[in-house]
Amino acid sequence: MGFSKIAALAGISLALGVVLLFPHRSQAQTTALTIRVDASLPASGKIPVKVSLAASPGPLTLAFPRWLPGMHAPESPLGNYGSIAIKATSSVLEWRRDPYDPYLIHTTVPQGATNLEIGYNYTPERRRSDEVFYGIALGKQLAVINPAAFALAPEGDSKAIVARLLLTLPSGWTAASALDLDPAGSGVVGTIAFTPVSLYTLVDSPIMAGRYHQTLPLSTPVGDVRHSLDLFADSPETITTKAPTVLPLMTRLVFESNHLFGVRHYQRFRYMLALTKQIGRNGLEHHASVAYVLEPDDLDENVRSTPQSGWNSMLIPHEYVHSWNGKFRRPYGENPASASAQQSADLIWVYEGLTQYLGDVLMVRSGFRTAAAFRNDLLARASRMRFGIGRSWQSLADASLAAPYIYTKGTGSSMRSVNDIYYEGELAWFEADAIIRRESYGIRSLDDFCKVFFGGANRGAEVKSYTREDVIDSLKRVVAYDWNGFIESHFYGVSKALPVGGFEASGWHFGYSDKPLNEGFGGLPDYRPSFGALVGADGRVIDVLPDSAASRVGLGIEDTILGVNGLLFNAQNLLDGLKSTRGGKQPLELLVSNDGKYRLVRVDGLDGARFPTLTRDTKKTDLYAEIMAAGTSGGAK
Repeated sequence: MGFSKIAALAGISLALGVVLLFPHRSQAQTTALTIRVDASLPASGKIPVKVSLAASPGPLTLAFPRWLPGMHAPESPLGNYGSIAIKATSSVLEWRRDPYDPYLIHTTVPQGATNLEIGYNYTPERRRSDEVFYGIALGKQLAVINPAAFALAPEGDSKAIVARLLLTLPSGWTAASALDLDPAGSGVVGTIAFTPVSLYTLVDSPIMAGRYHQTLPLSTPVGDVRHSLDLFADSPETITTKAPTVLPLMTRLVFESNHLFGVRHYQRFRYMLALTKQIGRNGLEHHASVAYVLEPDDLDENVRSTPQSGWNSMLIPHEYVHSWNGKFRRPYGENPASASAQQSADLIWVYEGLTQYLGDVLMVRSGFRTAAAFRNDLLARASRMRFGIGRSWQSLADASLAAPYIYTKGTGSSMRSVNDIYYEGELAWFEADAIIRRESYGIRSLDDFCKVFFGGANRGAEVKSYTREDVIDSLKRVVAYDWNGFIESHFYGVSKALPVGGFEASGWHFGYSDKPLNEGFGGLPDYRPSFGALVGADGRVIDVLPDSAASRVGLGIEDTILGVNGLLFNAQNLLDGLKSTRGGKQPLELLVSNDGKYRLVRVDGLDGARFPTLTRDTKKTDLYAEIMAAGTSGGAK
């Protein structure tokens, strides 16, 4: 089962599926937009956009999208829009930006005018992977095109605005999207016309285009909807050599996701994957499709098994899980009717924390990463939680509410890193999964919660909001337990203890050994559990924990370690030096340079090298192995 290619429009070949997020148009859907985008010369750096719309005389407010679904923050690139001009017939209209909201533009439609023509340029930022989220990410032979970059429209409910997109691509390029081709065509050679849909659906339907492209149908369970994979690359050889690796992974993902959720909430799904070094790695969730960018070798078996490849292996299943968690089920504070109204980030610990866990489970079950490699990933994430400054005072729920306003900031502030919402949230949901299995004597699991919480008939793409109480109620329907207390303590409470309950509940004991996990900065050992400092391969001090042994002797991020216990610095000598401190019998002596000056630093009271480790508790069932076991034998192996 799969999509067929449609050969048309000046040799441009497309394979596009029909998906309407809100297919039943209401009486309110009367505003019509025609959006013409000329991307035929992407190397020029400017993408001309022309928007035609019906208008009535009087004041009119136009809005650039600000809160894009999945972004969790008002990150739409206002600075990428330029040369804005508004015309009615042949008259150029004056316009003014709103003094309180720069995303809004005010103008007045003159008497007798029934149409407006709005022109502007979208200028994407070169080599910025964030353009994959909201704009146009350009390579030499391919591009990710987000209609959000062309969504200047009358302010109001985006589901009530019908939009038709006409897109011109470079000669010889083909495209893929969840959007359907308009049978009426564009009337212009070389220009693609898409079927009119709501503006909401258009913004939620990225387009991937390029010179080298292959559409691959994916096998599906009996009775399932259609799924396909569109591979784009900088050369035909890359597609030929990488397709045999990628296709089995994607096929297993389709089968395993069906086993996990038991239902789809789309009519068909399109995975679009660009394998290139021209665009930074990235991806963003959408309801009926996802556009991903990875480097050509990222999914090779010998690469994805390395400690540093966890994020690359996670990306595809993570964004796919969002079709259920984030697109279909959405927190009550995220309003799908508006891209300009204020949104709430409450419950991101469900939206992202649960998705992080479910995506990683599917990652293992589908073969993107081994269970052992992912166990080490979880171990490293749990251990690193002791390094988060904000954990001493800030709950995950509070971090979620603050996330839109610190999303692009680092961990230098006293607030939690946004990564905590993903990774500590994941560890909490891991524990919840183990509790369900333990309390039900292995009969039920978080898979059953997914079937309850994300269940229901497949009516196509729709949004069903939820509250904290809905989450707790669904957990209670799976197994009796104090879920309100669990949610309160793990997400709304503050705990300095490491979030390792999932390991203990699943039959593994968290502890420390002197064997490096080989998972730290650039793959180097992370010495923060040993004496409080993260050190690079060149001896540069990258991070120092407050109130640690390193900070108490004045070690700082401006320092470089040149020697260890009388020997020149290297990673092995530092490791040996730390091991020699076991039992506190001898200090660690470091020769340190800073601003052309040298000093000898003596670190006392250490107890050897300390690296996180897991050991099996043979008195308990290995629930981790059961969680990660493939749920179905269907699909290519």
